[in-house]
Amino acid sequence: MKSLLVLFLMLLALSGHSQYAYSTGKSALVRREGFYKLSGWHFDPGVTWMGTRFRNSGDDLYSSGDTTYTATHDPGGRIGFYLGVGRYKIFKYARLFPYMDYGIAYKGLRGKESYEGEWRVAGQENAFATTEGAGNFAHHNILAYVNFNNILQISNKMFLQNSLGANIDYSIIMNSDDISGPFRTDETIPRFWAQIHYKLGLGFKFRERFFLIPTIETPLVNFSPWTNFKLKMPKYMSEYRPLILTIRFAWTCQNNTSCPPVYDDANGPKDDPNYR
Repeated sequence: MKSLLVLFLMLLALSGHSQYAYSTGKSALVRREGFYKLSGWHFDPGVTWMGTRFRNSGDDLYSSGDTTYTATHDPGGRIGFYLGVGRYKIFKYARLFPYMDYGIAYKGLRGKESYEGEWRVAGQENAFATTEGAGNFAHHNILAYVNFNNILQISNKMFLQNSLGANIDYSIIMNSDDISGPFRTDETIPRFWAQIHYKLGLGFKFRERFFLIPTIETPLVNFSPWTNFKLKMPKYMSEYRPLILTIRFAWTCQNNTSCPPVYDDANGPKDDPNYR
């Protein structure tokens, strides 16, 4: 909950420096009066990675008398693929969230875990028995998403984008190796997930109508299933945090009804968009 409050206050502060605050003296990234449509398409290819903890520690899974069993679990991420497509809508007068976007996507989540266990008797230096195991998992998700985006314009061609959004995922394929071992209580990622997420992007404007925005996304709150404000997903004996790196390609379309054609005395109407 604290992370949501901090994020909201940050966006509120940034809203005063929105790209549409003409007092900055910068040219507007998108002209909202007549020249261009205030909606269009975007395309988001990218990769995913399951983040894990930085340090592993031994878990005491069994103790009886002077005999104990301790296991160290080592989770890790693997690269997956992401592909999204959707629409955006620019709000004519909004400042905190100048535009929103929504769409559908494919998201691959891939990870792994290995473990080593030791049986020990108190007072003995070496373990009298050891165990080990490893496994991989891969979830292939389809999802729907919506984002509300704040823009901090850095220059006429560059801007910082902070986005607060939600996504609903459903795993259409779930592949997972079984890891055998004593006293394991493996968990699995459910098929259905509903989350609030945060995205940070650095945008670039090319020419007049084309935008490229590299972004990184991570969940803030898991709602279904509820995980008590934990940001990670349980799998095997570990937890994983999805990270999504994408490059958004977006473009604006000219509003052909925004103004009448310009006439040339010799050649008649000019249909080239540069004359509008």
